[in-house]
Amino acid sequence: MAELAKWQNRLWQALMSESKSPMLRVSREDDCLWVCDLPRRAANAEAVCITLTEMGFSVTLDKKSLLWKIDVLDYVAIDKPTPDEVGVPSDEDTHTAYTLFRLLRAHPAALDEQPVELIRSILKACELPPAQVESRLAEVHAQCAARLRRHQPLPAAAAGILYDYIKEGRR
Repeated sequence: MAELAKWQNRLWQALMSESKSPMLRVSREDDCLWVCDLPRRAANAEAVCITLTEMGFSVTLDKKSLLWKIDVLDYVAIDKPTPDEVGVPSDEDTHTAYTLFRLLRAHPAALDEQPVELIRSILKACELPPAQVESRLAEVHAQCAARLRRHQPLPAAAAGILYDYIKEGRR
């Protein structure tokens, strides 16, 4: 199971214990991983927020929509070592993921310097239906190329997520 799905399952279990049917979905924006409508549904939203923080999530209230924007507090869990030698995958549908993986591996950076928005984007992309993954990763690759031209760090921590995606092949 992918990292995003594991986190979402833990998050969903915690939310379900406090509300009958909260809406939880992956955010369309890269400023957080999920959005949730629990503040609209539960009187004890503040207590749930504290619980989620203790579980390793950050929760901010969007005052306009009254939705929570939920993220993980620490992306260290995805910053895992990958093999030094990774051959070109035989599945052509993973070649964009492979080129992005190689780019990120070639440009390591301290985790606290990496663009979290792009880490989130890669996490979300690898959970998309197969037809959408490669086009989304191509967009991220273009953003990384632009960052390289400006001598800015890349989201190298996401290389492990891409490695797992490539290893699994097209789902």
